[in-house]
Amino acid sequence: MNLKSFVKTLKNYGYTEQQRAKILNDLFKAYTDYTWSKRVPPTRETNIFIAFRLLSEKNGYLQFTSQGVHIAEELLRERVHTVSTEAETPELFFVVQFMQPQLDEPEIQFLLNSSPVGDIYYTAMKFLEKSGLAYYDDTYVAPKNLYTFFTFSYDEEPFESALRLIRAYTRLSPLNPRIMRVTFSDMRGCKEEILAAIKEMRTRGIIKEFVRDKGYSFRVLDGQEYKSYVTSILQQALGALRFVRPSPEYTPSVQCGWDSVGLLDEYPVDVNTSMNILLFGDPGPLKQLWAQHYTYGELISGKGALYLSITSPPEDIKKNFNRFNKDITQFETQNSFIFIDCYPRPHAGNQQFSAPVHTSSLTDFGMVLSEASQAMMLDQAVVIVDSLSTLMLYSDPEQVIKFAVNQASKLKERGWTGIFIVEKGVNNEKIENSLKFLLDGVFEILPNEFHIQWIRGMVDKPVRYALDISQRGLLLLPQR
Repeated sequence: MNLKSFVKTLKNYGYTEQQRAKILNDLFKAYTDYTWSKRVPPTRETNIFIAFRLLSEKNGYLQFTSQGVHIAEELLRERVHTVSTEAETPELFFVVQFMQPQLDEPEIQFLLNSSPVGDIYYTAMKFLEKSGLAYYDDTYVAPKNLYTFFTFSYDEEPFESALRLIRAYTRLSPLNPRIMRVTFSDMRGCKEEILAAIKEMRTRGIIKEFVRDKGYSFRVLDGQEYKSYVTSILQQALGALRFVRPSPEYTPSVQCGWDSVGLLDEYPVDVNTSMNILLFGDPGPLKQLWAQHYTYGELISGKGALYLSITSPPEDIKKNFNRFNKDITQFETQNSFIFIDCYPRPHAGNQQFSAPVHTSSLTDFGMVLSEASQAMMLDQAVVIVDSLSTLMLYSDPEQVIKFAVNQASKLKERGWTGIFIVEKGVNNEKIENSLKFLLDGVFEILPNEFHIQWIRGMVDKPVRYALDISQRGLLLLPQR
């Protein structure tokens, strides 16, 4: 699409003259910002200055003259190519490629009111606004065929599948006033998903359904089960969006957390294996670094992570991730990585979930863990408790052990992994041995070594690894 067609498209979709001018101005502002950031000197001979000399002012807005439109096309094409490269994320692709051109009113309302998908929508639209390809006026506005500006290397089917499930969710949601009836027109774009949901709910005795001429009507027999089942449709949709992979040419650096810390070759475990591990060692940062490397591998594989930051504030932990080029920002945006800020500080932090260790009970920790896990809405995740030793400074150690075992039991039931960090020598030997006995395995980290003492059903006798930390990250080398 050239610039002239773009302007025509905006006009066809009801953009006023002022709105069209604003988008063009924002687009060129973004271009000049980009040019400045790349240290490209804007001289009088560059096309950007020639194009701006061919702008005319009208009602306080600059608009292109007919000559300026033609000259500006190459500049726009270059900017769009840059934006397309920056936008190579599954979430933005999902919004741009499918939601914008096809959404009906129920999906729009769902996007605006739903926390997980709403965050994705707002992040994508803010990016487009910053790029000059959308504007905000009470709500975000962008041309419905905006996707023609971008070239993505993703497989479209997973995104289409997620969209069909979201449509089915909005049609069947308890928040929908037409819940007692689903017309055939409601099923447009999600017929198979709705019919499958009705069939399963009828089989499970959740609804009593009967057919009418123009659709399906039904009566809810079990309200709680109905709400739970419909929510599972949304979870499937978010899972389909979250687990989408880039093109086959892209190969992730690691397959899972086990691979990220260099153990997959020695122990080729299933990537979905879950366990509760005691990460044990001398006071120092190595235990946290190991846990963070493991966590990043799990994130890349499509799992989620909850990080109870008791010993250090979340901002310090993020710095550690960034030190080794493991940026977790995108996972935080997707709500697949959630900090639970438990650090004792005089003023509240800016995290959504918090339970300051100096003012919270163990019950508070359990409740905030439950709330955060529900907000994540992923089938698999890893929970890092950093650390139990710090927690024992504020609560009775024996109660902390019961808390850890109780949480480990819940994680095992969900198929999640738990990493419980303990500082060696801070607590008495009885406390340390109790934790070793009650969890699934024990890893010990020394200044230059990593020991797997045992893992139930996997490692029966101690294994030693040399441990190296460098700019490449954490590396484990088997010792023979």
